[in-house]
Amino acid sequence: MRRSIAVVAAIVVSLVVTGAGVAQESPVPPASWQIPTVKLSTTQRGALDAEMRGRKDGVVQISVAIVQGDWELGAETAARMRDRSIMKGRLTRKQIEELDRSLPAALVKADERLRQDADALGRAMKARNGDLAVSHFSKMLRACVGCHVLYATHVFRGFPPAGNGAQPNKGAPAPNNK
Repeated sequence: MRRSIAVVAAIVVSLVVTGAGVAQESPVPPASWQIPTVKLSTTQRGALDAEMRGRKDGVVQISVAIVQGDWELGAETAARMRDRSIMKGRLTRKQIEELDRSLPAALVKADERLRQDADALGRAMKARNGDLAVSHFSKMLRACVGCHVLYATHVFRGFPPAGNGAQPNKGAPAPNNK
């Protein structure tokens, strides 16, 4: 458990120090968030940007909650990530469905996996099981990195560009273009 908490603490520090590489909120989402092979409307792009910023905030909150043993905050934050409450606040159900149809199938599948991991994390937090919470949190981060490697190397420059040796990990399935 102590080793798990040390790992989470290191993640928190790196997220806080680096800002997690996510753009700050602006009235018009930056074009850099546009997935190069996918055309999104301004509304869809804005929603995707808001969801990514919300997820970044959620990752930070969860990591702090695990380290501090704040089980309630961790469970609530995991539930928000599971339920896509960020998207629900900005888009109608129809717009969310339209966005999902616009995104590559592999990205949508990775999102579903992340939400399943968030659900499992929430259950671990409710059970006050730190080791299990760290395990599920790690799976969520793996899903994030898996998507970033495949779809966001234009934003997260530390990953090789997709198609140039980028390999999905267990967090994201290999791309399957619609």
